[in-house]
Amino acid sequence: MLNIDFNNSFRGNSSDKLYYFPTDRDESSTTRYYSFVTDKGLFYIIKDDTTAGTTRYTYGKVNYATYWTNRASLTYNYIYEAERV
Repeated sequence: MLNIDFNNSFRGNSSDKLYYFPTDRDESSTTRYYSFVTDKGLFYIIKDDTTAGTTRYTYGKVNYATYWTNRASLTYNYIYEAERV
C-alpha cells in the first residue's frame, strides 16, 4: 500500500530541475491511482493494487487529461520499464 504525500513535489533527474506535482488521485476502490505532472505536461500515473500488493507505472508526454480519464484501461509496468525523463 502506497503512502503518497500530496503536499510535496518530486524532482526528476533532468538538468532543468524538473518537478512532478501531485495532480489527481482516485482511491475509490482497492485499485488506486495517483498522478504526477510537470509544468511541461510530462506525467506519471501510478496504479496501486492493494489486493494484489503491486504498484505499477505508466508515463506520458501529452494529453494527460485523456490518460487520466482512461487510467483503468492503460498498460502499467514496473518503474524501470516506464519511460523516464
